[in-house]
Amino acid sequence: MKEKMFVTIIKNVLLFFFYIFFIEMIIRFNLSNPFFNWATIRIGISSLIFALIIGIIVSTGPKLMRTILAIIFATFIVIYAWAQINMHNDLGLFMGWGMQEQGAKVLDFALDLIRSAGARTYLLFVPYVLVMFYYTYLERKLRIRKLNKTNFVKIKIETKLHRVLTFIIILLIMTFLSLSYYFTLTLDFMQNRLQTTPNTELFRYPENSNLAVSQFGVLTYLVTDSISHILGFEARENDSSDGGEIVYRPGTTDPEDPTRVIDDALWHAVIREERNSAMNNIHRYLINRPIPPRNEMTGIFEGKNLIVILMESVNDIFIHPEYFPTFYRMFNEGISFRNNYSPRNGCTTGNNEMTVVTSLFSINNNCTVNQFQNNRYFQSIYNVFNQAGYNTSSYHNHGDIFYNRRILHRNWGSTIYRGPDDLGISWSSNFGQWASDLELKQAAIPHFIEDTPFMSFIIGVSPHRVYNVESVTSARNAHHFANSNYSRPVRNYLSKLMELEYSLAYLLEALEEAGELENTVIALFSDHQPHGLTAAQIHEVLDYDVTVRREADRTPMVIYHSGTPAQQIYKYSTLIDLLPTLLNMFDIDHDPRHYFGIDLFSDAPGRAIFADGSWQDHIGFFSAISGRFTVTNSEGLNYTRDELAAINAHINQMQRMSANIIRNDYFRHLERAKTRLRPQLEPQVPDDYLFEIGC
Repeated sequence: MKEKMFVTIIKNVLLFFFYIFFIEMIIRFNLSNPFFNWATIRIGISSLIFALIIGIIVSTGPKLMRTILAIIFATFIVIYAWAQINMHNDLGLFMGWGMQEQGAKVLDFALDLIRSAGARTYLLFVPYVLVMFYYTYLERKLRIRKLNKTNFVKIKIETKLHRVLTFIIILLIMTFLSLSYYFTLTLDFMQNRLQTTPNTELFRYPENSNLAVSQFGVLTYLVTDSISHILGFEARENDSSDGGEIVYRPGTTDPEDPTRVIDDALWHAVIREERNSAMNNIHRYLINRPIPPRNEMTGIFEGKNLIVILMESVNDIFIHPEYFPTFYRMFNEGISFRNNYSPRNGCTTGNNEMTVVTSLFSINNNCTVNQFQNNRYFQSIYNVFNQAGYNTSSYHNHGDIFYNRRILHRNWGSTIYRGPDDLGISWSSNFGQWASDLELKQAAIPHFIEDTPFMSFIIGVSPHRVYNVESVTSARNAHHFANSNYSRPVRNYLSKLMELEYSLAYLLEALEEAGELENTVIALFSDHQPHGLTAAQIHEVLDYDVTVRREADRTPMVIYHSGTPAQQIYKYSTLIDLLPTLLNMFDIDHDPRHYFGIDLFSDAPGRAIFADGSWQDHIGFFSAISGRFTVTNSEGLNYTRDELAAINAHINQMQRMSANIIRNDYFRHLERAKTRLRPQLEPQVPDDYLFEIGC
């Protein structure tokens, strides 16, 4: 007697339900998410829905084909889940379609990713092995000759009527499950009031991949992200929170007045003529943001040169008096930001580079810097320094494989960008063989040292992963750590950092020889932590726990000037705060409302905001994934639930507005509108407010 179709479907559905649900729970275990909450119920329902769909597919057709299909589904699920959890552990987020282009470029580090995979991630293969055992061996041994002894209706496969009845029953079950799932998204008692993005919106547009996986599971995220990508869904742009009535601010010319008031006549004229609702919403939001007053640090570097240095893959390991004395001295003798973080996101180096240049949040679920490489930003670091009469330039020692910096920095306002070919630096496309930062400084400095006042942006690459194999730069400096007790990856990383250390020593010497050291400010930041080193390997050098909160993303940031007394700033910050801080210290004409970071010397509260909406300040840490706030201070300070909800709403609004600005190329639009309307208002608008930067 042939197996009954209904029995076969039920058998496959139950098997895949437990398989999918266990994989989802193992992922929650890896993320340290709570097992038992409303999200668990939601994931259980979705697991059953997926199991029903797969169960139907693998229950029809010839037996061999059914077995092959079951193996394909099971294999895809476990590989996808394993890749995603390791991407998260390594890069800090789950990958979506918006990052596919960047992901294709970094396949070379797949082996490095496998090497650094956490042991707990291999638990995903336990249910997989059991499923494979069943479909390749056990199923053949089991012969179901009849249903159990209850009086089920016997449905033969050949009976079309009974086939129809079977699928009607399945359809009713699917409808019931879908409605149940919908209720878990909408019923108030099933929602976390502190969640930064409502589940209904997160389901439609899962921009926050970490939160989406936490609430829906990794397979539902795959489906919702795919649908969003294919249909072009975007996060809701027309927020009602536009800041209310627009109040006119007259300008001020009193140099002794600490207030920073900007004449908005031209901006008001733009708003009056604006017909695009998305643009008008951004206008209203930005123009109503507060303008911080001047402070005691305003203008302390006025007229000096500025060099901004991106230190690739640097964390606090670099602050070491014995190994790296130059940077240690710069950090401790400069203005150092002791609670600074470099948030991981869609493509951390490029996105964080853009964040430093524009003080905008990158979009969480895509490689923003590539997807919107043709955007223009008249408020960028290059353009405001151009407007102030500086000679701007930028330099990098790797080819445009990951990011098209030649286009990016030109569009951001750099007068000239020089890559390795322009500088005569040899480089390799072989992942792991990175060019020398010392050679970069040696080649770049002659191009700008006499072109004062200058603002130069230097992007290094020497300490980049991989660390499990030796590279040219690590081999060159390996003798410094040959007798240490560090593991091989740590020794390789330290050797790569030595190349960066040498480059900083050379920079200071070159500035001093040119007589520009006293006249030059150096701002240093790291794009991200050293991806590819495990927490255990990092702990070989660092004595604090990088596995708690977001301490893995703690990175050094310093503003160094040889003639300025050392300061230690303990206000919490991220890279988004660097540009507003520098503009205040140089007293460069700018509108602070254009920037989503803060001047770290202002009275604004310092808060390190991460890509998924989590944040940390002097009171504690809020996890957007778990929706929980952890008090970390020893003074007993805490937030009320209403205060936490208000902070989360503010952060969510800033990140959403920043994303809308980028998607709509807002600053190009605003500058064009101002250029068009400026002649009509020229007598009324102060010259020092106008931007003449071309679009």
